[in-house]
Amino acid sequence: MEIVRKKTERTGVSGSILKAIALIMAISFTVTSCDNNALITNRGELLAEVGDKKLYKSDLDHLLRIVGPDDDTSKVIKPAIENWVRDQAFLLEAEKKFEDTPSIDRKVEKYRAALLRHELESRLVIEKLDTAITAVQKRRFHEYNTEQFIAPELHLKARLVKLPEGRGNIWEVRNQIYDLDLSEKEVEEKVDEAQGLWIMNPSKWYSYREFSILTNKEISVENIIPGYEFSYVSENRRFFLKVVEVVEEGEPLPLQRVEDYVRQLILMERRNELTSRIRNDLYQREMRNNNIKIHYQ
Repeated sequence: MEIVRKKTERTGVSGSILKAIALIMAISFTVTSCDNNALITNRGELLAEVGDKKLYKSDLDHLLRIVGPDDDTSKVIKPAIENWVRDQAFLLEAEKKFEDTPSIDRKVEKYRAALLRHELESRLVIEKLDTAITAVQKRRFHEYNTEQFIAPELHLKARLVKLPEGRGNIWEVRNQIYDLDLSEKEVEEKVDEAQGLWIMNPSKWYSYREFSILTNKEISVENIIPGYEFSYVSENRRFFLKVVEVVEEGEPLPLQRVEDYVRQLILMERRNELTSRIRNDLYQREMRNNNIKIHYQ
């Protein structure tokens, strides 16, 4: 019995010590948590303050996303905090100087209203704008609005090929390049067989500026006419040129050259029509709901 009693006493002492330690740890944890809670909100850790403005770690999430897992985040956070503090200090002074300036308030309200209108318009356009455009629609728009597609400089389509100088069949290939009765596919096969290289895509339109870069300014603009043929040597390579089509400066550009621009204009036109219709519908709705009152007679 004595042995049992002593064991119980020792166990009781140990239990008291453990309880005391647990209590101390709990108090310590609570104090630490309270200290941390002073710096923690639902926006994360508080990093800096300037006046009543606060910078939280979550405000820098967009910067921290680009930091690698092995990188030192302090190298990103510290400069960001420094920049923010400097900006806010400047803003604080501006707010003191212009605290009671009605023009600033009007500008802020005007900007806010414009921003809200823009956000609503953008959202409605995303939801309702028809972005499908057929080839027929693009062709008709181009035909009815040729004045919007005037060439600011000469444009051309051409066959321009580079071949190794000294090949035995080089002149035969030249004749095939110059023969417009041969399809582009047929000419491509002949050029490939001769280990040649297309410098210009024969189905694409080029401005004279682009053409000059590709030909190292070997050919003056006065010589660019449909059917023009030219050959020259550069860096042990023989170049053969055949001009296929030309659009002079001041003439309407073909649809193929401006197709992307035509698409943009069609979408812009549809967007304007859509927003105008939405604005009118909203106006009519508010009129029906008696939310619009005009007092001036």
